[in-house]
Amino acid sequence: MLMELLCTNSCMSFSDQPFSLYTASQAQMQELPLLEYSQIISPDDDELERIFEYTDRILSGQSVVNGPWKFWTSGSNMRTTRMVLKITDAKSIAGALTHRFGLKTVVSTRNPIAQGSSVERNGWDFTGRAFLRNPAFVERWLPGSLLGDAWSILRGNDRLACRVLDWTLENLPLIDATKSHPDWLFLSYEKLVLAPEASVRELASYCDLQGEEDRMLQQLLRPSRSTKRQSTAATREKIAEGDRTYLASRWREKISESRERELLDICSHFGLGIYKPGLDEPVF
Repeated sequence: MLMELLCTNSCMSFSDQPFSLYTASQAQMQELPLLEYSQIISPDDDELERIFEYTDRILSGQSVVNGPWKFWTSGSNMRTTRMVLKITDAKSIAGALTHRFGLKTVVSTRNPIAQGSSVERNGWDFTGRAFLRNPAFVERWLPGSLLGDAWSILRGNDRLACRVLDWTLENLPLIDATKSHPDWLFLSYEKLVLAPEASVRELASYCDLQGEEDRMLQQLLRPSRSTKRQSTAATREKIAEGDRTYLASRWREKISESRERELLDICSHFGLGIYKPGLDEPVF
């Protein structure tokens, strides 16, 4: 949704998940390090340089990676001057990418229970093992008994708890980096949905897109491509009615209050308690 929002602007094109091995072409597979579960966590110097060279080719227009092919849609203008990198599998090196290429970094999260439920519904792979097998990650983020606690969750039978743990491990380095980078913009999915006008103003100001706010707001107020594919009839009806609160919290229809607390306790236990029981927007 955020990528589509930015790409309503005539100057923008996009690269959708350029670091994901799951959607990579053969050419990408030859350029990117083949890392476990497609997660770039703590690359060595040679791997990082390969990633930088690959990213440079995307930003310079030499390589088109998961770019727009519908030439009549936003983001498909061949004369665009700016590129949106939608990054899902390289959160741990956000700071390195920003520093190397002078990027404007927009960090977006979604409630881990909602995100985990969506990932489970789509049948995607679990990612947590990649982090637990990474010595540098474990040393930095999982001191004491936390590593054993994480393995206990991943080896258990609670699939949604595993998804919430995946979210936590993936986002620990990113949120930590965000807190130490006041020049980055943190804009959660929930804020985009619940406060669209304010979100658009904030995003336009940060990305130097003033004058494009009306077009961006129109895009934000209609369903994204993924929403159209995955939504139930009831959800589509709520979207048509403009019920923004429903979009932010509809996942609670299938989760009890005690279950919500139990799952969010996982995030807090590992040091990432930005989502609180009963609240839609993160406390950041």
